[in-house]
Amino acid sequence: MVLVVVGVAACSVTGASHHRHPTFLVTHTSLGGIRLDDSEATVERLYGHGRNLHQHGSRAFHYPAGLTVYYDPSAPESRVAMVEATSSRFHTASGVHLDGSARTVRSVTGLDCGLVSKTTAFSVRRVECLTRAYGPGLRFDLVGGKVVFLALVQRTN
Repeated sequence: MVLVVVGVAACSVTGASHHRHPTFLVTHTSLGGIRLDDSEATVERLYGHGRNLHQHGSRAFHYPAGLTVYYDPSAPESRVAMVEATSSRFHTASGVHLDGSARTVRSVTGLDCGLVSKTTAFSVRRVECLTRAYGPGLRFDLVGGKVVFLALVQRTN
């Protein structure tokens, strides 16, 4: 009887860990455990097969965990070019996440922010913030004081 209980417990533990994601943490170099230039096989090991978004000119896959991965179409092998969070479960250590406030974004060090559009009768103020001057980093877009876009990107300037 004890062996049966142990066997059932072991099955439920391995089954649960199979469906868990490695991390929901967003850093300056990774988003949910995915780094720029990772292979498609690496992403699939972490999140399974994504749904192809069939975007013209790029390869993009959405994963139910709450992220979209864009692959470099010019690379001979599929390599990650950008990772976008589509769920608020992905967050930085300081708490920045989709639908979060501008106050949490200000807590991120080394941000370069710029106004993209001013408030008019038809739009709300839009601000874009990037970390790091070059290399992998994070991009946050804020509209009306809320985070509406969070992605791991390659900054080249």
